[in-house]
Amino acid sequence: MLTEQEKQDFVLSTINPMADTTLPFLTRVVGVIDDQTGEHRGTGFFCMLGGRQAVVTAAHVLRDAAKTGRFQSLAFTRGPGEPPGIVAGTITYADQFDLAIYLPSRSFPIGEQKSFWPEERIERNPDLLLKDYLFVQGFPRRFSRFTTLGGNALVSETLAYGAMMRYRSCDVPSDEKRQFDRDLPDYPYLPDEFLQPHQFALNFSVEPASFIAPGGRGLEQRQSIISDWSEVFQANPETTFGDTFPEQKSRGAHGMSGSPVWRIGAASRPVKDWSPSWSQLIGIVTGWNEARQVLVATSASKLDEVLKTP
Repeated sequence: MLTEQEKQDFVLSTINPMADTTLPFLTRVVGVIDDQTGEHRGTGFFCMLGGRQAVVTAAHVLRDAAKTGRFQSLAFTRGPGEPPGIVAGTITYADQFDLAIYLPSRSFPIGEQKSFWPEERIERNPDLLLKDYLFVQGFPRRFSRFTTLGGNALVSETLAYGAMMRYRSCDVPSDEKRQFDRDLPDYPYLPDEFLQPHQFALNFSVEPASFIAPGGRGLEQRQSIISDWSEVFQANPETTFGDTFPEQKSRGAHGMSGSPVWRIGAASRPVKDWSPSWSQLIGIVTGWNEARQVLVATSASKLDEVLKTP
């Protein structure tokens, strides 16, 4: 049995391997302003669904972009040095789950550093996340600037974060509840009615020890681990650059909507043998509650239902 400190050390040790492993599957949602420039609107990811290539994000990311009236179309980034791919195919919306799936009309041309997450590693059983460590990676708006669509640099850095699921009292099995409350007497349960049946929440503290710093400049970069929230979301002339865009907020998880959530696969297995290859994609970030310090996600088990949407 690991001590609490050993558990924390293990979770921190998984951040960089998980970030490296999952970065190839991430994409940025871009609102196309003209044939040269675009604006970062959120995060998405490449995966295989129903034997087809798909790009998944939160429905409100695309809906909100359309409401602005500023964009000619939408695009998804295709990797470092590659111009974004303009949407040319079917987008299926399931607003009840806040999910959107883009099915390209033909093979989506991604860069050599990008790939599609395998369908067999998309978790259909949401119960398996209860006792595993979770990992999320996405593109916060604080780290993103106006995008040049014509093939020049696309400046954006990811935010990688490891956490546990945040429980409601009803999430803890009845035969474990007494021991759970004894071990964690001050546990900050979420209200039972806080989430819808298709949702789960993960801790997203304002004092993270596993954010990725914005210290370098480049193409979809990750940098060294930092521990100060203000370094991530407060404007700082030494760590930020370029012009901000309309509605950009300097603080918060803005831009993380649509980010994939994985469970790292360590539950009930020896952590000394852990590998990122054990990870399973288990959800999609659809919201952030600052007061409760949680990200809210839709279970990946709902993706099949979205595909069946007429």
